[in-house]
Amino acid sequence: MFKLQELKRLYPKYFQLKLMGTHSKYWVCDDKFAVVTSANILCSQPGKTNKYYEETGLWTNNINQIQNFIHSFTQVPNLAAKKN
Repeated sequence: MFKLQELKRLYPKYFQLKLMGTHSKYWVCDDKFAVVTSANILCSQPGKTNKYYEETGLWTNNINQIQNFIHSFTQVPNLAAKKN
């Protein structure tokens, strides 16, 4: 989380980070692709998980789906901002 916060500080125009209060993780790269998953993308260790507890997600390069994910992300309040 600290590394993500540092990226947001260094690249505020290009990097957005928001605590949404859900288990979903959104990773959107402009209009190129989007990943939405319940998996902890940046800290999970593939191959070390129990096969009965696999998590699922979606990767897409469909511009309409990407725009929907961006819209959903922008509509959800940032819970971290409310803590200040």
